[in-house]
Amino acid sequence: MMVSHNCRDPSSTQVFEGLIAGAVPVYRGTRGVHRFLPSNDSYIDANNISAKDLAAMLQNIGRSEELYNKYFAFKKKPLPESFKRIASMSYSHPNVLCRLCDYALSAKRTRGIDGT
Repeated sequence: MMVSHNCRDPSSTQVFEGLIAGAVPVYRGTRGVHRFLPSNDSYIDANNISAKDLAAMLQNIGRSEELYNKYFAFKKKPLPESFKRIASMSYSHPNVLCRLCDYALSAKRTRGIDGT
C-alpha cells in the first residue's frame, strides 16, 4: 500500500485502512505522519528513500520474515492514547478501535497469542 500526500497533517484514512487490513503502509508525504500511527515501525516512511532504494527495501522485507514481522510488533503492545484518539475520529471507520480489538482477540484465540 502506497500513500502519497503532501499536506501539513495527513487527512487520508488510507494509512488506517492499511493497518486495519493487515498491510504495511508505505507512506510518502507529511513528515509528521508518525504522530497519527501506533508506532514508528508500523509503517514505512518513504520520504527520504529513492524509488530504487525503496524497491530494494521492500524486496528485502519480502524475503525476511523477521524484518516483515517487525512492522506488526505494535499489535502486541497497548495502543498509544494519541493513536486511539485519532483512530476514533476516523471518518470511514468510526468503529476502528472495536475492529482492532476484535482482531487482537481473534488472533489471541486462533494463534495462542498471550499478549507478552
